[in-house]
Amino acid sequence: MATAISYSASLDGPQSASRVLSWRIFSVLPAAGLLWAFYTQQTSATVTVWQTWTGFILLATLIAATMTDLARHRIPNYITYPAVGWLLSLGMLQVSLKAFGTVSDATGTALSAGATKWMTLLGAPAIADQWTGLGACFVLMFFIFMNAGGGGGDVKIAAVLGAGLGPTLGLTAIVAAHIAAGTFALAYGIVKFGPMTVLSSLGRKIGHFFLPLWILPPDGEETRLLTLPVPLAPFFLIGALYAVWQA
Repeated sequence: MATAISYSASLDGPQSASRVLSWRIFSVLPAAGLLWAFYTQQTSATVTVWQTWTGFILLATLIAATMTDLARHRIPNYITYPAVGWLLSLGMLQVSLKAFGTVSDATGTALSAGATKWMTLLGAPAIADQWTGLGACFVLMFFIFMNAGGGGGDVKIAAVLGAGLGPTLGLTAIVAAHIAAGTFALAYGIVKFGPMTVLSSLGRKIGHFFLPLWILPPDGEETRLLTLPVPLAPFFLIGALYAVWQA
């Protein structure tokens, strides 16, 4: 009985209510992306990824993930799952536009003006690129997760990057994110612990990897230094901005 009451209380408690509210917000909020895309494209001569419905969802997801990762070292499912669903839905909508928005004239076949406008508003990669990007980014981040540690939310946000940017830009964003995160962690370690301590720890870790019988691994303090938790969501945001900028 006590277990049943405790379980019921956990379902009705403030934390559960907050989680339900968050699911609703992040499932409905991306609908505002259409208004965002329409307004920004009307006031701009050129259209960038961030001025599309897809770009709005991707940017909003990365900003929300950054906030929760910095605050709680966690990227909740209510941020990543709706984002993937929205992005893939926009990709399917583009497929429908291509199928039903094609018109023929004396010069051949092309998208109608209305379908072209909607394609620009949506701004999603081709559906094949979405699935390829989602899979490639997920697999790469899962490999990193299994070998270097981290959080499952990092793997899911990588899948969001792949679905929103496609394989090439998505993988570029992940690589750029890890370079930025590694640079930050190195700089932080040097400032907090001193350059000699950081270099000694790195040297022993690398040396033990290649010469395990000759060089001892880092001790407890050095291991803690090399495994300092770094929230990756802010760097995924930086990586996505860089990938789109250099494209």
